[in-house]
Amino acid sequence: MSQSLLGNPYIVFPSDLLELEGPIAYPQIAFTVQEDKAGGNRFTTIYLPMPGGVSFTDAGTYGTMDLGDIAASGGVDALAAVMAGERGALDSAAGSVKQIGKSIAGGKGKQILATAVAGIDKETAMFAQKKIKAPNQNTTFTGNNMRAFTFQFKLIAVSERDTHAIARIQRTFRRYTYAGSSDDAPNIVLDYPPLWKIQFLEGGRENAYLPKIFACYLESSQCTFNEDANMFRRDGSPFSVDCTVSFKETRTLTRNDIDLLEMDKSDRGISLKTGLATSTAPSGIKLPMNPYNENLPTPPPSNDKNRPANTPGSGRFALP
Repeated sequence: MSQSLLGNPYIVFPSDLLELEGPIAYPQIAFTVQEDKAGGNRFTTIYLPMPGGVSFTDAGTYGTMDLGDIAASGGVDALAAVMAGERGALDSAAGSVKQIGKSIAGGKGKQILATAVAGIDKETAMFAQKKIKAPNQNTTFTGNNMRAFTFQFKLIAVSERDTHAIARIQRTFRRYTYAGSSDDAPNIVLDYPPLWKIQFLEGGRENAYLPKIFACYLESSQCTFNEDANMFRRDGSPFSVDCTVSFKETRTLTRNDIDLLEMDKSDRGISLKTGLATSTAPSGIKLPMNPYNENLPTPPPSNDKNRPANTPGSGRFALP
């Protein structure tokens, strides 16, 4: 079903998906894209039943660093104290440097030096003694990973309206994987594909129990027609269409971004003026110490007072 909501078109599959309201409303996923100038800069929203197996992967990238003698003598900790402006930190750092010098000039250092003078390198001398220099490896953090999401749908029409909706859905996904171009210079400058806003809906509102997704680009759209059987209806429409769409967020997120998303205070990385992706995280927004209790429905009261807290059915779940 393709209709108009507040002047903006939307596509629904199946056709009665939005007719169910209140406690019997079916969980849905909504994909919203802003059309280009040719489309009047309107927003088109695709409503589909909530897919199963939605996966979120939040991860960081870590490496290793060998700190050697500096870490062994406490030099790194002393340097951190200096950078933090602690009193007496400079004296501590100087002591660490002296300790490194003593270690090098000590007995083992003299042995290595002596072997080097005799034409034997330090590594060979250490190997002869079956010793190694302590690497003092530490874990380094290099950033968070870019999040990506893939959704799969099997669309089988049971009415003519569903058939038309499926055709528009797969065409909309395919169309907005591509860059745009100006009419007078299509081979010189290209426009980025438009941004997508993805929402998990429950009862017509965003589901407070599922994580939220930042602004995304549609990386790929794959449609398979009649995967199970080569069957067509009388009007030529395929019996089934399998759609797989993959999205990638516009940038890596920070903890501040995640908190703002969970609290429904985020612009999701979409500029209100241009409709383009923003490049940096917003600043100047004060967040509570624990934002994860915000925007959650109040649990119903429990009549079972003897059931311990944090157990199913107790009605007394405490979020960490």
